[in-house]
Amino acid sequence: MDKIFILLLIILICTSCSNDEIDHIELTAPINVTLPKNPKTLNILAIGNSFTEDATTLLPSILEDLDIKNVTLGRLTYNSGSLENHYMFYNNKSNVYQFSITENNIWNDISNTYSINEAIKYTDWDIIVIQQASYKAGIYNSFQPYLNGLLNNIYRDCHNKNVVFGWHLTWSYSADCNRPQFSDYNYSQERMYNAIIETTTSMIKDTGIALIIPSGITIQNLRNTSLNNPPKDITRDGFHIDLGIGRYALAYTWFQSIITPCFNRQIQESSYIPPFTEGIKVNKDNLQIVLDVVQKSCKDPLK
Repeated sequence: MDKIFILLLIILICTSCSNDEIDHIELTAPINVTLPKNPKTLNILAIGNSFTEDATTLLPSILEDLDIKNVTLGRLTYNSGSLENHYMFYNNKSNVYQFSITENNIWNDISNTYSINEAIKYTDWDIIVIQQASYKAGIYNSFQPYLNGLLNNIYRDCHNKNVVFGWHLTWSYSADCNRPQFSDYNYSQERMYNAIIETTTSMIKDTGIALIIPSGITIQNLRNTSLNNPPKDITRDGFHIDLGIGRYALAYTWFQSIITPCFNRQIQESSYIPPFTEGIKVNKDNLQIVLDVVQKSCKDPLK
């Protein structure tokens, strides 16, 4: 009996020590805020989940429309992946990710069983964009210490020591969303949106990340135009974005946040309209509304 008690005590102490060790991780990775200017090539890696997929799916088509051939996009996704997931998977070298790369501005799936460790070393990434799982995006105690640990790991292993870290600011849920995690925000779209802005502000203060891709702000502003479709509010299921105007606006938000400052190319130069009609259809009549919303959202992120 005494031996059993002692064994349980040891397990309890070890568990406690393990938890204490992860309570705080100091950020040691330098945060470079200078984006490349007119580079010969630009390699961008996005680490996230289905929200990252929604936001970047149409971006290669816009690049192609503007005859920009020297940008490579990488996308590493894990369903509902959070910062804690990414940090733990990195430490364990878990091959649980879907990894895709663009070639000639077309998405190509590389592997369904890829690790974040492999993706970081795949090429010399110039920009690496991270996001928190949408349902935790407005809860800052879910960010740390995992974000600091993830940034440290990535910087240690990436080839390019001038890499710029970016942050994908995600959107709040629709008015009719019944996802259980929405209860953390009292099923209020406005409350979730404000919480996401507050946590992003705290993240910037804590890490120094300056490259903010304001997807959530674009969507919220789009909801205040004639293109909104309440109660879905530019989503297809309450939280994933609409496949038409939603993905279209997000792709332009990424373009305006990264491609514009790197290459001085403007979204107003593009006349790309996606060929499919699923979701809120993009057409010549609403194209300008989207471009105006994106420009205003990116002009002063977090407002």
